[in-house]
Amino acid sequence: MTTINDAEARMLAAANINPEDYNPSTNGNGKAPRPEDLSHEERLELVHARASELLERKVPVTNRIPLLRAFASDHHLRLIDKELAAAIWKARRDARGPTDAVEPGEDLGAEPDWLWVGLLLVACFNLLVGLPKSGKTSVIVDMIARWAEGATEYLGQALIGPCPPVLLVGVDMPSGDWTRLLRQVGLIPPDSRTFGAPIVGLFHKGRPLTLDPEGIEKIADYAERHPRLLILLDSYAELVKGLGLEEKDADFAEPMSDLMEAVAPFGSTLVLVHHAGKAMAGGNVSLASRGTTALPGLSSQNLGLAPACRNENWWEDRRRILSSDGRGGEPVNLLVERVDGVWHCLGSPVDMHRQMRVEAAEEKLNDRQYEVLALVREQWAQNQRRTTAAEAAAALRLRGKPGQDTAHRILNQLFRKGVLDKVSVATLNGRQDVFWPVGEDPGMEGP
Repeated sequence: MTTINDAEARMLAAANINPEDYNPSTNGNGKAPRPEDLSHEERLELVHARASELLERKVPVTNRIPLLRAFASDHHLRLIDKELAAAIWKARRDARGPTDAVEPGEDLGAEPDWLWVGLLLVACFNLLVGLPKSGKTSVIVDMIARWAEGATEYLGQALIGPCPPVLLVGVDMPSGDWTRLLRQVGLIPPDSRTFGAPIVGLFHKGRPLTLDPEGIEKIADYAERHPRLLILLDSYAELVKGLGLEEKDADFAEPMSDLMEAVAPFGSTLVLVHHAGKAMAGGNVSLASRGTTALPGLSSQNLGLAPACRNENWWEDRRRILSSDGRGGEPVNLLVERVDGVWHCLGSPVDMHRQMRVEAAEEKLNDRQYEVLALVREQWAQNQRRTTAAEAAAALRLRGKPGQDTAHRILNQLFRKGVLDKVSVATLNGRQDVFWPVGEDPGMEGP
């Protein structure tokens, strides 16, 4: 009988092979079969058992796929790295419990919780798209910094629970850029070049990582060692460079799908930064990512960071619109601005867009229209008094009913141009229209 070690015994048991019938070192003179004498299914079972054994022994991540490749080769199996990685991921899943379909009556699990309410879902894939150099990475890193300091909200949206451990896979930037960014937000002290908690690791352009099987296995190892890990990946184009994938192809999203499968057992949250198309798809977050729509289709939550202004001078405006769209409930739209590396919420973009429309309309007013608009604004500013046609006629020195009709016509012109609001109210002599500046709350029924 051939002497085998404990690891080999476990592998043979997993493959349902009697140790007395197996000897991979035999040259054919003994009774035990050689590897090529085993069926393909038996040899493949040995590979899966070997993957489990590598995990159990806590073999370093960088050694697992090469060792498994050599083992498969010794057993006359030609497996590519993706197939070997799949064997390791299966071993991870098997070690954590059943992987069969959920049966009727079995607990399906709770709905996804928020990590950052309205924006990031915990233990899900969150996609953040935006134009290059628009601040996508910095807004997430600033959020992490504020959270690590003990903040319970960021940009007006609640942060749920304590800040989780963070893995930065930022191969889009060199180490110096990361030092500057982390120092700006306070994750690196002013007199230091080293980081600490909550960051547990950083990959940058000088220490790169690719979303190939080996790179995915490295990330999965971090996820296993740090439950609830928040993984920031920047950017997808850099992470899949060299894999032979084109952005227009549906299989462009396959590495991300593989990563989701690898980290799913550990409750990790994925935030992937991806560049948007030039037009940001007219503001539609789910359609804004560059290339194929496979990535936004794969994610649970899609975020966009778009210029606040869309005119020819948009690059001079540092304001951005942070918006969400996905399976996580009502969309969020925030007007934000970055000052000295720190982001601030300026309110709703609705108010900004209204103001921009008003300013554009004002530029086209004639002198008489502008005089009436100034009157309405002055009365509102003094005591929140709404303006009637009679008051406008008096300010314009227009007499009688014809004068009031002219004033009423001008007020209605301003209403149609979007610079005034109006409502019809009851008076002792019937009903009349009253006007006030657009965007203000009239707050009363009388003039």
